[in-house]
Amino acid sequence: PPGPAVLELAAAAGRAGFPVALSGRMDAWQKTHVAMVSPLANAVYASSGDLPALSRDRAILGLTIDAVREGMAVLRSLGIEPEPRRLERVFSTPKALLSPVLAALLRTRWADTVIARHALSARAEMRMLAEEFLGLADSSPVEAGALRRLSDLAGR
Repeated sequence: PPGPAVLELAAAAGRAGFPVALSGRMDAWQKTHVAMVSPLANAVYASSGDLPALSRDRAILGLTIDAVREGMAVLRSLGIEPEPRRLERVFSTPKALLSPVLAALLRTRWADTVIARHALSARAEMRMLAEEFLGLADSSPVEAGALRRLSDLAGR
């Protein structure tokens, strides 16, 4: 369980309006985060940073969803339960429903700031994370074809 200092910090962040979630499974949380963020960043790179164009590109959107799903499968195959679990549930939504939701999300100011600008300003970090996650995929029995194709399209 978190100590008093962590609880105090979480309470302060919550009072300041930041969403707070505490997890005792930080390794799983970080790997789950990379399983989602790396494909999203690669999709941004594959579309040259143009989120409106990405939001209309059904092929890249579908590949991104497949890549995130593969990432979650990689984690599970290695005995790592995705954290938070709801993230895996979101990406298990049928692609026909999830793709238009993702497209709409990519047309928001939030996505421009949190997804595109972050990815575009952190290329080296994202490249390193993608390569490390692909290495993790190599140690699993999961075929990571979508992860690799999206990484290739991103120009790695």
